[in-house]
Amino acid sequence: MVESLTYCSICFEEYDKEDRIPLLVSCGHTFCKSCLLLLPEPLKCPHCRYAEIRSLSELPKNILVYQIQAQLNPSDLPMCNHSELLFYCKVCKYPICITCVVHHSNHGLLNLNDPELPNLINTHLDQIRSAYLFRMEECRKRKEKSEAMLKEWRESYEENHQLIKQTFAKMRENVETEEHFYLEKINSLFQKMCNQQDDNLQTSYKVEVLVDDEWIWSNFKRIGNIGIFNPSRQECLVRRSRNVKALNWKYSGRIDALSFKVDKEIYLCAIGVCTPYKLDKETIINEIKILRGQTTRSEVIYLHSKVFKIVVDFTSGVCRVPLEAMVKVYPDEYYTLYLKISGAKTFKCVDSLVSAKGRDDTCFQFANTIFVKDDESNRTDILCGPLVDFYYIRE
Repeated sequence: MVESLTYCSICFEEYDKEDRIPLLVSCGHTFCKSCLLLLPEPLKCPHCRYAEIRSLSELPKNILVYQIQAQLNPSDLPMCNHSELLFYCKVCKYPICITCVVHHSNHGLLNLNDPELPNLINTHLDQIRSAYLFRMEECRKRKEKSEAMLKEWRESYEENHQLIKQTFAKMRENVETEEHFYLEKINSLFQKMCNQQDDNLQTSYKVEVLVDDEWIWSNFKRIGNIGIFNPSRQECLVRRSRNVKALNWKYSGRIDALSFKVDKEIYLCAIGVCTPYKLDKETIINEIKILRGQTTRSEVIYLHSKVFKIVVDFTSGVCRVPLEAMVKVYPDEYYTLYLKISGAKTFKCVDSLVSAKGRDDTCFQFANTIFVKDDESNRTDILCGPLVDFYYIRE
């Protein structure tokens, strides 16, 4: 099983000194650099999910891997292709001739007629077999996990697909019922008018069609939250600031990001952003993302498809921005709300809270986002900034 230590347990490729450099994470596990580059930041160990506090560039090489490789393959000597093979190299694990002995003098040699040689070769074969069985078992486990995930996704797809069809069918049925009612009503009035005997009748008839806007919007809102809609749910609000004031604050074309975590499982459905304090100015949210993690390059789990124009509101100083789909937030994990805003200056929330509770006692804890790579500097932190409200529902 020593050979298995020289392979990355993610891609099953052998470590090298170029692309697949063995890097040691804080928990003690080792993976190749190529695989770690594919993981979102902050890094979490693929085996034990230990959170790595260092960046990828700070991870040390696992020198022990190179030492094991050096013992297993101490040289890059080509195989001997001469005739009259007389010896067997214990390290290189192939027969050599008398001419090549000088290149293998430190490896340990056996005569091809040595009775110990068959046992040594069988031991080598067992090591190779064990390494491949280990890799095959890992592949089997990954296949089972992938098949289980695919099955879950397919079931979720089929359930939501059926729910969409049923919801729209019910909406069509309701609309057709209303249409039939009003057509019957106007037909009845038309017959009444045709039966009038007074040619000088001046009475005019009008059918007033009353459509309940709330009924229409309730149906369409349901489609936006398909799969998790429940009419009995109530939307909760957490405001992270005691007040919102207009300050002379330079704010244009910057990235705002604030990290948070909750103590209960919730669905985030909207956010509240401070509004500009001049009616003739305009502020645009060009990008809205929710990331799983505490950095600006963490895994993206929600991306808004359209830009959003902030509506000025001097009463509350906050504009409610609904999300296009609800985002499931798991407890005790950091998530980051990421906005890219351009245009006018905005109100700035001050006296902000490090933690806040909703009316259902869900606790939000806020933390500064870690900006990485070429992202612009932060304009939001746990003390102030334009990110004010978090709207959410619970199961």
